[in-house]
Amino acid sequence: MEKAYFPMKYYNLTQGYLNSSTHQGTYALDTAGKDSGKDAIYAPFSCKVTKKYVKAGHAYTVWLTSLEKVLTANGKKEYLTMMIVHPEDIAKLKVGQVFKQGDLVCYEGKTGNASGNHLHMELGIGACGWHKNSYGIYTIDNAVKPQDYLFLRNDTIVKNDVYKGTKYSFKVDDNSSSIVKYTTTDLNERKGPGTNYPLVNTLLENTAVTVYETNGSWARIEQDMWVSNNFLTTKKPQNYYKSMEVYNCETLNVRQSANNGLIVGTIPVNTVVSVIEVQNDWTRIGQNKWVYNAYLK
Repeated sequence: MEKAYFPMKYYNLTQGYLNSSTHQGTYALDTAGKDSGKDAIYAPFSCKVTKKYVKAGHAYTVWLTSLEKVLTANGKKEYLTMMIVHPEDIAKLKVGQVFKQGDLVCYEGKTGNASGNHLHMELGIGACGWHKNSYGIYTIDNAVKPQDYLFLRNDTIVKNDVYKGTKYSFKVDDNSSSIVKYTTTDLNERKGPGTNYPLVNTLLENTAVTVYETNGSWARIEQDMWVSNNFLTTKKPQNYYKSMEVYNCETLNVRQSANNGLIVGTIPVNTVVSVIEVQNDWTRIGQNKWVYNAYLK
């Protein structure tokens, strides 16, 4: 299960919700990133765009709702929605668009006549919209305090977490830095951190994978996809296979040959696959195993 993460590489609090006239009746936090520039905002969990608001002269807003329940910093498992306000440009984002955890979503901005580039962030339980509260301020539905629900990655740089004497700190996840590793043998990929979980695919020896967290001797390489960390290395082989993930479908047919060959199996969404070769619209992921490119990213 994914953990819910703070969506930027720097945490630089500029406004909290206590003693704040513009955040009255909300749990909104403003953060300015590294400096006065436009820092990237990343998907806090695997999610889809469930709503967006774009109107000239107003603060652009986008809602990201988790695809599955996520583990929160207070130990709960919830569907979450993050509301991102003031981004520079979200015109190209589409409702229903899917992001995997850590994907670039947009950049902080100052739409709506904000005084400087920043992220205004709010968090709600479930698939949320917004409403106007008793102070006349639009705020997310089912609001919760972000610092109670989001983790900080252990490589996130905290520049400031205090506003008007109140500390807004996040729990740090010590096992959160993503790193590229390489398989040292053909390696089984499972739906959880243990041999009791279903086997979904076998990655080839010398396949590059991104490790997002570890759990004992297991490594998570995608949402709910795990491999044995004992057979991974950071030493880059001279020749290696790239990897891709299955997306935009519940299950993907695996065929004996390219161009709609005989179906020999299926693999679920978020499965990581070794990319051996590509022929037009088809990718070979194993011996006599081909999948359609449109469902890989």
